[in-house]
Amino acid sequence: MMNIIVEEKNSNKIQGNYKLVLSEKGSSFLLMNKKNQKLSQKEIVDFSYLVIRLENPTEETLTMQVDFYEEGQNDADHAKLSIAFDILPSTDITVPIKLDYLNSQILFPPRTAGRLRMMVSGKPLDREKVQAVCLRSRPFYQERKINLKGIYLNHEADAIIHQPKTLIDELGQWKNKEWPEKVLNRDTLNELLREQRKEAENRKNEWSEKWSRFGGVLEKTGRKTGWFHAEKQDGRWWLVDPDGYRFISCGIDCINPGTDTRVDIMEPYIRETLKSLGVEPLTKQFDFQVNNLKQAFGEDWWVSWAEIVKNYFRKWGINTIGNWSSREFIKWANIPYVIPLDSIGNGRFPQTEQIIFRDFPDVFAKEYEEKSVVYAQGLEAFKDDKNMIGYFMRNEPEWGFVYGLNIAEEMLANPQLSSSKQVFIKTMEEKYQYIEAFNQAWNLSLQHFADLSSVIKNASSLSASAYEDLCEFSRRMITRYVEIPARACRKVDANHMNLGMRYSYVASELTLSGSEFFDVFSINCYQETPLDKMEEIAKIIDKPIMIGEFHFGAIDKGLTATGIKGVINQRERGVAYQYYMESASTHSHFVGAHFFQLSDQSCLGRFDGENYQIGFLDCCLQEYHEMTSYVRKTNEQLPDIHEGKKMPAGQRALGIPPIFC
Repeated sequence: MMNIIVEEKNSNKIQGNYKLVLSEKGSSFLLMNKKNQKLSQKEIVDFSYLVIRLENPTEETLTMQVDFYEEGQNDADHAKLSIAFDILPSTDITVPIKLDYLNSQILFPPRTAGRLRMMVSGKPLDREKVQAVCLRSRPFYQERKINLKGIYLNHEADAIIHQPKTLIDELGQWKNKEWPEKVLNRDTLNELLREQRKEAENRKNEWSEKWSRFGGVLEKTGRKTGWFHAEKQDGRWWLVDPDGYRFISCGIDCINPGTDTRVDIMEPYIRETLKSLGVEPLTKQFDFQVNNLKQAFGEDWWVSWAEIVKNYFRKWGINTIGNWSSREFIKWANIPYVIPLDSIGNGRFPQTEQIIFRDFPDVFAKEYEEKSVVYAQGLEAFKDDKNMIGYFMRNEPEWGFVYGLNIAEEMLANPQLSSSKQVFIKTMEEKYQYIEAFNQAWNLSLQHFADLSSVIKNASSLSASAYEDLCEFSRRMITRYVEIPARACRKVDANHMNLGMRYSYVASELTLSGSEFFDVFSINCYQETPLDKMEEIAKIIDKPIMIGEFHFGAIDKGLTATGIKGVINQRERGVAYQYYMESASTHSHFVGAHFFQLSDQSCLGRFDGENYQIGFLDCCLQEYHEMTSYVRKTNEQLPDIHEGKKMPAGQRALGIPPIFC
C-alpha cells in the first residue's frame, strides 16, 4: 500500500526543474529531470541545495526521506545515504537540503523555517558518485496524502513558511486536536494544578514500605559500602545502594520544569498565541509549562512544581532522577540520581581541534589528554554525594550512529594529518618493515609509508589485511577514546560508578572497545524489548547493563508524533512499559532503565525539532493515567523478576509504525 499520494506526480505542472515518478518500490518516487532522465552527477555537483515544497494536510507529523544512491546501485537497493525530515500537520513549507550533508559529517543539520528535525544516516557519499535520488515517506498504519508543490536544485537555501495558521493554544496544547482530558481554559488548569499541590503536601509515605531510604529492596542485600556500586550475585548483576540493599534503577530523564518551544523559526504558527500572553514574538524560545505554573502559583511556582513531581515519583515507584535533570531538583528532592558529565561543570566531552569523523576526536593528540583532565573536574561538586549512583561520560556519540563504521578507515579518508594518523603510519611501518610487504598485503602501490598521509577512501575494502589492520587500530582508537577521560575521572572521584557512554546502539563489536574502564555499560535502546541488544553485549563483555533511554509514544492524545517507538494509544504505552521493563529484568546483566522523558516535548519542536508525545505528563503537568497506571505495579515487580522468583506478565503492546526523524 502506498503511504503517500503525491498529487500530479507524473505531471510537468509540478513547479521547478525536476519532478517525481513512481519507482519500482511502489511507495517512493525517483527524482527525474524534465527529459525523464535520472538526476545526473553533474547536476548534483553544480548546485548547493535540493529544495522541496510540501504541504501536509494530514493530522499527524509526516516524516519524509530522501535516499541517495551511488554508482552500481539501483533504487531497489539500500541507499548509501539518507536524509530524513519531519513536517507538522496543516503546514505548507519549503525545505532546503544542503548537498554538503552527503559527506555525513553532520548528523542533525540546523533547523530551517517551519521544519522539525532533520537527520543524516549512512556513510559518506561523494557527490560525484550519486547515481539516483529517491523521495519517499516512512511507513504508517494508515494511508496518507501529501501535496508536492515543487522540487528543484538551487544555489540558495530557500526556506519558507507558506500561509501559516495558529497551531498552539495559550496553554501550549495542539490547537487542531481534541481529546477527553484536554484542558479547556486557564481557570480549569489553575484549579487542577492547585489540587495537585495539595495532594502532594498531604502525602506522607516517601517510598513503598518494601524499599530502603534510597529505593533499594529491603529484603535483598549486598555489601554495605556507603556508596552505590555493582555486585554479581549467583550469576546476576545488581546495583547495591549505600546501605547495602539491592537496587534496580527505575528512572525518568529530563526532570525539569517545562519544555522549551523553539519560537524563532516557528514564529508564524505561534504569533497570535504569544500576543495573547503578552509575550514579545521576537523571543527565541518560550516555555508553556513554566508559564502555566507561574499563572497558577506566582512566585511559588518552582516549589509547587517540585512538590507535584516528587509526589508523582512516589505514586509511580520511580527511584532515580535520570539524565539532564534540574540540579536544583536533585539537591531538593533527596532521591538517587545520575548525571551527564559532558553537560556538567566544565562542559562537553573532550574534543580536539582536528576531528577524525563527526565528533570522534584525535585521541592520540596531547590536547585530548589535557582536555580530559579539565572535563573530569566536573565531578568535584558531586564526589561526596551518597545519592549519586554514578555518571554517564557522554550521550550517543554521533560517530556511533553508523552501522559497520570503521573509525580508522574514516581517519584515512580524512585529509588532515592527525596525531592518530601519524601513530597509525608508524604502526604499519613497525608491522610490515618494508613498503613492498605493506603494498602486497594492502593491494596498494605506495612509494613510502608516509604516503598513507594522503587521502585513501574505502580502505577496508582493499584487502583482507587492510580490513584486519584497520579494525585493530580502530580498537586502539576507541579504547583510548574511553580510557583517557575515564582515568581522569577516577582520579577526581574514586567512589562513584562510571556508567559508560550511552551509545545509541552497538553499531559494531568495535564499539565495545574500552569497556573495561566502565563500571556499567550503557546503551539507549528504543526497541520493544532490550533483551536481544543486552545479550549481544553480554556475550562479549561481563558488565552490568543500564538502559539510558527508551520510550513509547502515541498520537491519540496531545501531540502529533509518537517518537522512536509508536503504539496505538495511551493504554498501550503502559503495556509497552511493562513489557519492556519486565522482559529486561529477566536478563542477568540488567540493572536499570530510564524512560525518556518526564514531560511531552513541545508541539512545535524543542531546540532540534523533536516534537514527540513521549512524556508521563503533558504540558499542563497532567499525567496520562492509562499509561502511568502500569508503571508502579511494574517497578515493584522487577526485583523478584530479576531474581527469578516471578515471571513477567508477557503481554505485548499494539504497536504502530513510529513517527519520528
